[in-house]
Amino acid sequence: MMKHSFGRRGLGILVLVLILGMLLAVGCVQDTEGDEPEEPEETEEPEETEEPEEATDPDEPRQGGHLRAALNNVGEGTLAPWHLRHTKNRVFNKLISDPLVYLDYDGNIVDGLAEAWEANDDATEYTFTLKQGVTFHDGGEVTSDDVVFNVEYAVENEAPMYHTRLQGENFKSVEALDSHRVKFSFHEPVGDFFAQAGAIFTHSPAAIEEFGDDYGYDDMAVSTGPFKLVEYVEEGHVKLERNPDYNWGSEGLFGETGPAYLDELTIIGPREPGTRRAAFEAGEIDWVQGEADWYPVFQDQDEFEVELVPRTFTGRHLIMNNDRFPLDDLLVRQAISHAIDRSILVDGPAYRGAAEILYAHIGAANWPGGKDAQKETFGDLNYLYDPDRSMELLEEAGWELDNGVRVKDGEELVLQCVIPEQFVVEAEPIQGMLAEVGIDMELEVVSGGAWTEARDTGEFHTTLLSFSGTGLDLIYRWFSTGHTNNYTRYSDPEVDDLLNELMVTSDTDERFALAEEAQKIILQDVPAVPMVDEYHLWVYRPFVRNVHGPETWADFHYAWLAEE
Repeated sequence: MMKHSFGRRGLGILVLVLILGMLLAVGCVQDTEGDEPEEPEETEEPEETEEPEEATDPDEPRQGGHLRAALNNVGEGTLAPWHLRHTKNRVFNKLISDPLVYLDYDGNIVDGLAEAWEANDDATEYTFTLKQGVTFHDGGEVTSDDVVFNVEYAVENEAPMYHTRLQGENFKSVEALDSHRVKFSFHEPVGDFFAQAGAIFTHSPAAIEEFGDDYGYDDMAVSTGPFKLVEYVEEGHVKLERNPDYNWGSEGLFGETGPAYLDELTIIGPREPGTRRAAFEAGEIDWVQGEADWYPVFQDQDEFEVELVPRTFTGRHLIMNNDRFPLDDLLVRQAISHAIDRSILVDGPAYRGAAEILYAHIGAANWPGGKDAQKETFGDLNYLYDPDRSMELLEEAGWELDNGVRVKDGEELVLQCVIPEQFVVEAEPIQGMLAEVGIDMELEVVSGGAWTEARDTGEFHTTLLSFSGTGLDLIYRWFSTGHTNNYTRYSDPEVDDLLNELMVTSDTDERFALAEEAQKIILQDVPAVPMVDEYHLWVYRPFVRNVHGPETWADFHYAWLAEE
């Protein structure tokens, strides 16, 4: 609906017209009581008035306001940068902190806390030059010593998710060359360390020492970012306030460097989709990460904006624990893959068509040439929907059908699928497809924390999972032998060699060639079933502007609120 408003200039003109009209009306009244008109009284010259301000351009960013947003969860555990076990915790660190560098939308390295960076010829040394004048939220100036302090904390705590290259024996040292230059050294080449540096955050050593083990909870996180932490409640909400001193933003990523426009930002994280949707429709929040099945509901409603964002980086997989019987049998894993109709998942209740079929472990948005090139390269290597072939493979593996369920040596083919509540709508169609070939997949719905623990300990047969990120290191994490994120427990010496070479190669074309070769082997071994190349759905009110991000997860750095 089009809105009409006078604006400040229009209002000023209207007032002047009314005043002139009143004066003219008075001047037309005749004096009938006296013979001669009275001499007019001398009046002072009217003071000059200031020209009314021009109306604000509705498309120009404006400072102020409180944005209320909702993600599909707020994460768990500490916001301490050396122990970011959850993707959302990393998202929040990018609001309260600054990574050493960013990867932009095309995968290029751009400025973060560092303004310059370089690597030696054999990729064993990486040097970063920090921006001058950066301060922590408590006022202390940031130096290279602070970076060293934080990195050593990460190493000591064996940061499990986002500091992969700082783990293990290959990491040699981190040292301050001077007040604003820091160098990372490795024994062997590390080709992807600039991507890793996008997850190295620097927090105040003074605050870390003051708060100790409580650091990263409640309001106890002090860093350099455009927002200050007001309150963090695990799996509840994050409250942030504007850092007015911030003037070192990433010119390369955001195109501006100054303070955030928002005065306040509150992010809630109900995992249950219905709770998020109800809060949004009730006007309690302004921006929401929706579910794909919301798309047909909101796409034609004029009062909302709807945006489909391709997910980076892995797409949705059925993860299978290759260490557990019967998934240690390749024939069973192939049969499971053949039993799943990806098109039904794409068009089903979880996605409602707002997705694509996934043909590899890396999503099409991050693969050269996009979805067509991905399908051409990897499509024939997948065990795509063929229920007859699925049943043949199960028979070949010794699983006979008995009253609708496969049985072998007196044991039924029952798989435990451990998932959080929000994945039930995706898991139920898979459960039905597997039942058609005689596999009983039981859904075990658990909390987010219990889901993480099950993946870590291997106490599951199957689960649903996808990872976000901007680097090819994700395929290394998922499938290299012994990695903490290798939830399938998959191991193949040839794949390990390819992925290790990938991690020490700097040339982009060579890296994708290695990733292609590794994926071709992995797809045939099917430790996990690639199923759906996801889109994330963002729904928001029209006055919410400039929410974006180089990764899937929304970035609120320079979001702003227009006048309603």
